[in-house]
Amino acid sequence: DKEYLTSIFTNLILNAKEALVDDETLKGKIHINIEKNNSNLIVKVKDNGPGIPNDIENDIFEPFFTTKPSSGTGLGLGIAKRLVNLYGGQITIESVMGKGTSVEISLPTDN
Repeated sequence: DKEYLTSIFTNLILNAKEALVDDETLKGKIHINIEKNNSNLIVKVKDNGPGIPNDIENDIFEPFFTTKPSSGTGLGLGIAKRLVNLYGGQITIESVMGKGTSVEISLPTDN
């Protein structure tokens, strides 16, 4: 479903962009990599932002969880994860404080 896929990728890219906006001292970059591996489509969205603190890494997919007190609804990553799961895929996050965050989505393909 084009609308669901658009929602997944929009949420991931907006989260990466917002992480970079929070720290203006960084020369923020977002890298997007798409590849096909066997019967899976692998999409990686990586930023060089401040990273996600270890103590909240498990909470970021929870509905309404946000680290932005003045903006954000806390729904983006939760929606993305549910849609990825709906497609039978997986979403994983790796983050290193001071170096950035990488989100990887694996979605099964028909062939």
